[in-house]
Amino acid sequence: VFCVNQHTHKNHTAEWWQTAFKKQIQDIGRVLLVMTPWHNPLAITRAWCLWEIHCALEGNIPLSIALPPSQRDALLEGVVDNVAAITDALVRIDAERSEAFYAADRDRIHAAVKASVGGFHGLNVQVKNHLRAWYLETAVNLAEQQGDSEEAADALNNLACTMRRFSDCGKALSLHERALIVYQAVLGEQHPSTAMTYNN
Repeated sequence: VFCVNQHTHKNHTAEWWQTAFKKQIQDIGRVLLVMTPWHNPLAITRAWCLWEIHCALEGNIPLSIALPPSQRDALLEGVVDNVAAITDALVRIDAERSEAFYAADRDRIHAAVKASVGGFHGLNVQVKNHLRAWYLETAVNLAEQQGDSEEAADALNNLACTMRRFSDCGKALSLHERALIVYQAVLGEQHPSTAMTYNN
């Protein structure tokens, strides 16, 4: 495991974060992001982690995202229970409010963000766009693993609504159609959930 020792980098300038730190990430060649808890991962509240994610995305460095087994169940349950679950998770990403163990590190990372990424807004958009795609793909896969069940159909229907909100209408239609097939098989034509999906 390779990392940057935050206890020995307290005096680096914002310029260092934009040059030497990025170079270190490139040399390592991979960044791992652990999403726990899934709806508000600790990593996206930390200035260091958000900057590492930016460095990976900007440098086309592989960004692997890990979701612990317990969080897979929680993600699926969240999507089933709340049509806005993924949207709610994304709005929590706020680089300007990110923290670091040392306030000086936070301030220098924030200065680097302001100088090179389009500011906090630019970093937020970059991270949200990447995580949105990951959330949706992961949640769809988890729903599909449930087979023909009401829970799977509920999840697919809610994910389709989320995709429509992000103007991905083609994928949304495909998921609505998949949910309809499952509802028909499991609940029958006369069930309210089946009727609602026809309306979608």
